Amino acid sequence: MKKIKKGLLVGFIVGLFMSILYGCGLLNGLEWLMYDMQFNLRGELSPDKRIVIVAVDEQSLKEI
Repeated sequence: MKKIKKGLLVGFIVGLFMSILYGCGLLNGLEWLMYDMQFNLRGELSPDKRIVIVAVDEQSLKEI
């Protein structure tokens, strides 16, 4: 039982410490680094063929 209480206390302290670091913005650089690594490891994806870009400008509106 003491092992469980000790583990919970350590987990709570680590969680509190990480929450404070995150709240102060000190983990933002690490967060962006991990985000970049995720996409680098995944690799490039080809775009979906169903996506279409429609450009509407003044000239197009006048023609319609």
